[in-house]
Amino acid sequence: MYHENILMMGDCNLEFNDADDKRDDIDKILIGLNKKKLRSKFAAEVNFPLFSCHPARGLSKTTTRHGQTYDQITLFSRDSRLPRPPPNKKAGKRGPDGYDYGVIDFTDLFSVALLGSRYNELNKTDKKWIIARCEHDVSDHMPAWFRLPIPKLKPKRRASR
Repeated sequence: MYHENILMMGDCNLEFNDADDKRDDIDKILIGLNKKKLRSKFAAEVNFPLFSCHPARGLSKTTTRHGQTYDQITLFSRDSRLPRPPPNKKAGKRGPDGYDYGVIDFTDLFSVALLGSRYNELNKTDKKWIIARCEHDVSDHMPAWFRLPIPKLKPKRRASR
């Protein structure tokens, strides 16, 4: 790779049939790129955190209908300080200065604000009503976010006298 680290974000249309049933396999395939395709000592490691199961929030869905994970954050990195797939299991566990990722679920926020219940607790009619407002008035995709850990600073050495 020409650049050591690349952060890619956006609607990547990584649509997989039966993604929920195959999520573990998809995660293994994507992480497997590191072992099979990116073997060179100069190759970057790839990390698709939104395909991994978040330790606190579970699986991420990025469409307003909570149906798919099209939008992605992808890190291609050679820098050992940047998160790799194994640290996805540690996401959110080191407080506000640590590595984390997720989705801003405005479908759920609107549902609570307008109908007083979380989106997954609504009946079909109310879900359609919320989706109609979100998809056409806001977006059919929810924003994904990513927080890099604050780098650890080396303590300054005291000058000897």
